[in-house]
Amino acid sequence: MRYQLDETTLRDDRQASLLEWMLPTGTGGYAMGTAMTTNTRRYHGHLVVARPAPVNRIVLLSAIEAFVTIESESYGLSSNQYVGTIHPEGYKHLKSFRVGNFVEWEWEIRGTASRSASLLTPARMRSRSATSTARIPR
Repeated sequence: MRYQLDETTLRDDRQASLLEWMLPTGTGGYAMGTAMTTNTRRYHGHLVVARPAPVNRIVLLSAIEAFVTIESESYGLSSNQYVGTIHPEGYKHLKSFRVGNFVEWEWEIRGTASRSASLLTPARMRSRSATSTARIPR
């Protein structure tokens, strides 16, 4: 991993919204966003293509809305920034964020860990995402 952030940094929305990551495809496209999952720029997205490269970029997949249900209560994992508010507030549950050849977020809610990873395959513009949830033994 190139860098990793802990929950103290991630749960500070003003700081975490300024920390960006980027995965280039090598063909002019990319995946890019903030550590707290909010899209704060016009061209933030999980799948952005350049047609023709490198100009005329198109955001094909801007965000992934993720929720987890624990004992019939739903919690948002993602975060969206609106004028004067952030909803849902998934960043408040973030435990860690890592970026290298892929990006990975880890949340902890009521003793349950949830992990999401996103990989943008270079030169093929294929976005892959996986999520897992596990109960943390106490």
